[in-house]
Amino acid sequence: MLNQVLREMQAARGTLRLDELAARLNIEPSALEGMIAFWVSKARLKPVSIESDTENCAVPCARSCPGVTQCPFVAKMPKMWERISRGEKKGGSRN
Repeated sequence: MLNQVLREMQAARGTLRLDELAARLNIEPSALEGMIAFWVSKARLKPVSIESDTENCAVPCARSCPGVTQCPFVAKMPKMWERISRGEKKGGSRN
């Protein structure tokens, strides 16, 4: 099942929500989170951080911006991961 998680992520060729991937694999989302955590620990998946661009914010707060994590106008984005290619090392990039 663990290898199936990687295959499904590669086959998706785009973003999948946790509930979508869980449905494809016919497992509970909480079980899938554990499998994803396993692959992250093995450096086969990595979390994707979605940074909001406060300069292009729809509600400019100017210098009083509390930041993305505290902004009441920014929707909470779902957790996302991406597969790490075999040539990419843990904590680094391909070079």
